[in-house]
Amino acid sequence: MKKIIITMLISIFICILILFIKNQYSYLLLRNANYGMPALIKKEKVNNLFLGSSTFRQGIDSKQLDSDDYVLSYNGAQPVLEYWILNKIIKDGVKINNLYIDLYPYTLYSEPSISDTKIFIETNIKEKFELYDIIDKKDYSTIWDMFIASNNEILLTWPIYYHTINQTFKNGGSTLKTTGITNKKMDNLEMVKRNSDLNNDQRKAIQKIVNLCKKNNINLTFIEIPKALRIHNNKSYNDMINNYLAILNELNVNYILSDNINSNIKNDSKNYTDLIHLSTKGKIEFTKELKKILE
Repeated sequence: MKKIIITMLISIFICILILFIKNQYSYLLLRNANYGMPALIKKEKVNNLFLGSSTFRQGIDSKQLDSDDYVLSYNGAQPVLEYWILNKIIKDGVKINNLYIDLYPYTLYSEPSISDTKIFIETNIKEKFELYDIIDKKDYSTIWDMFIASNNEILLTWPIYYHTINQTFKNGGSTLKTTGITNKKMDNLEMVKRNSDLNNDQRKAIQKIVNLCKKNNINLTFIEIPKALRIHNNKSYNDMINNYLAILNELNVNYILSDNINSNIKNDSKNYTDLIHLSTKGKIEFTKELKKILE
């Protein structure tokens, strides 16, 4: 019986140790990667930083960027998360000349949450608790996902995962080729709906981003990635983006709308993989036009 108890205690200790190492030091695995915060922090300086959601990852062609540009994107990234990320990388010594934030109005109408669990592999224990504090859903299942369940499959297959993913990223942005869809498929896709009313935490986060950029002499611009024509013609979307722009105008912040870049992109379904994400064809065309404006 004594041996069984000792064996159990040793097993528990080993499990706790493994979880501690995973949650405290997993970010070190990404320092030499082609994507993520650890790799950006190692660069120390970036001229143009594109910070946003998956619409940035699939909307900014990293192959057209310069070596001192970087894309930092997480699925469903909201202003509250974007502010936390920006604050973290500045504290960690990253110097940013120009910051471009994803002007994605749906996130302004969402409760604070984290959709992309890959961010937990890029953070230590203290930072995970900071992320826990900013989200709306605080319960044991969230703690379980953050500290125990997330990214285990990635870590268990790390050598293969690291090699595979690294081949499909450059300057933080995805180089994975995606094909567009037909008009018929586009018409059959379910419309994206907003989750709630304008969220005050998200609105405050935009103000915090603006203040942080002013404090650190960072040129700030919000960029709207083109959406499918059905989205741009949708009254709800236009109401949301007009409210977003009202906030930016009040804060005297620069922004670039997709119509100011190339309004024809949204007219061709082959430029999209769904209603909100650009295909490789659309991404290349959009980035080419965007660079002309940024230059």
